[in-house]
Amino acid sequence: MGHGVDFGEELAVNHRQLREAAATAPPDTAGLGHALRRHVQLLRRHVLPAVADGVPGGARVAASDEVVLSRIEEEFGDSAAAERERGRAQARRAAVLRDLVEVQLDWEDRVLLPLLESETTWTVLEDLADHVRLARQR
Repeated sequence: MGHGVDFGEELAVNHRQLREAAATAPPDTAGLGHALRRHVQLLRRHVLPAVADGVPGGARVAASDEVVLSRIEEEFGDSAAAERERGRAQARRAAVLRDLVEVQLDWEDRVLLPLLESETTWTVLEDLADHVRLARQR
């Protein structure tokens, strides 16, 4: 322990963890729905007809796959606009969260840490390092 180095290191560990958590915020589900709809169209227009026409027993395979494709359309097709809006809202929330986290962590790195290191005693900094470690362990 000594003169704030531990506090800065402990804070850096927390910052890394926060950035990783923000990066894994929920993905854009509207993008997934769009990709799935495109994939269903590709299968129906090109792949399944080729399977049905060119593979022994292919008509059965194509019909079986059609059941799955219909389920995908039920999930993403009929409510495409609502799904897109939910996906956009979720993506916006994730982007706002990532931005807020980054602004906060940048401020801590540029302002808070240097201020504490220059204006407080090493015992205060060691105590803060202990608090950061304990908080992370909980």
